[in-house]
Amino acid sequence: MACTLLCPALLLSGLFANSAAMALESDRKQPINIVADRITVDEKKGFSHYMGNVVMTQGSLRVTGDDIRVYLDDRRKLKRIIVVGKPATMQQKTDASQQLVKSRAERMEYLIASHTLHLKNNAHIEQGANRFSGNTIDYNMKTSLIQAHGSKKGDERVNITIVPEEDSKEPNAGNQDGTEP
Repeated sequence: MACTLLCPALLLSGLFANSAAMALESDRKQPINIVADRITVDEKKGFSHYMGNVVMTQGSLRVTGDDIRVYLDDRRKLKRIIVVGKPATMQQKTDASQQLVKSRAERMEYLIASHTLHLKNNAHIEQGANRFSGNTIDYNMKTSLIQAHGSKKGDERVNITIVPEEDSKEPNAGNQDGTEP
C-alpha cells in the first residue's frame, strides 16, 4: 500500500531528473521527500493531488507550489504533471557547470510524451547571470527548443539577458585598460 501511494511521487521526481539531459545525474539516486498539507490519491484513475504549500525535493531538485497534480495513463506511466503556485518554482543543478537552473511561473505543466515544459503566466528561467522571461515559455527538453511569448494584450514582452562568459585564456582578459595586473 505504501508503495502505491508513493509511486506518483516517485514518478514526479523522476520526471525532472530523467528528462533534462543536463540535470545532475546523482539526483536520481537521492531519496524523495514531499511535504504538503493534504494529499488525495485516486489509484483507479491514475491521479494524485498534493495540496497546500507543497515542497518536493530530490538531491538538488526542488519543486514548490500550492498545488501539484500528477496524471498517469492507462498503463500507469507518467503522462502529465501540473504545478500551480504564486509562483510555482523548480530548481536543479546541472551536471556540466554545477550551476543552479531556476524557473518560476504561476503554472508549470510538463507533458511527458512531447518532453515539453510549459511555463505560463509570469514565466522566468535563470541560469547563473542569464535570464529569460515572458508571459509564456515552452521548453522542449529533448530538442532544447525554447519558444517564448509576451502577453496577448502586448503589455508584457519577452525579455532575455545573456551575460558573456569571460575567456580566461585571453591575455589581460580581466583588465579594461590592457595593463598587467
